Amino acid sequence: MATDNKLKAESKEAQSSKLKGGITNRIRNEVRGKDVFLCRDLVKRLKDYDPESVYRTVSELLASGEIERLARGFYRVRSLKKCHTGVQHQVFRAMYIRGVFSAREIRRLTDTRLNYTQVLIRRMRIAGHVEETGKARAQDGRLEMRYRVRDRDKFYLEVVRGGT
Repeated sequence: MATDNKLKAESKEAQSSKLKGGITNRIRNEVRGKDVFLCRDLVKRLKDYDPESVYRTVSELLASGEIERLARGFYRVRSLKKCHTGVQHQVFRAMYIRGVFSAREIRRLTDTRLNYTQVLIRRMRIAGHVEETGKARAQDGRLEMRYRVRDRDKFYLEVVRGGT
């Protein structure tokens, strides 16, 4: 019975090495916590994968913004804070373009939910990029809190373009 379990365990290992799935997660685990990594070293560490598939996956991670290229073959993992989703990026761009805005205006411009927009505005207030300017009446007569971007250049460089 013990030999039966050994055979099953060995066959599972053989199957998992044949499948070679999850290359993206393996690469993420390999580079986690490292400031800079070499793609060549990554290929050496992931011997059970085809080098071309490793290079292709690194290119996909580069395109998605999870990593950035420092020089040829040298990459750095971007922090999770800096990886905007498409919707976040739209909201931040709308804030930048409007300058002075309300949460409802940004919601209408970006087609997001109001509570999501308010959460992002709150984060930007805590980070010091956005400040309250007061309340104003909207077209429908409601009072809305108005916000403004404190330093447009800094906001663009750190949030819209670079990520926060």
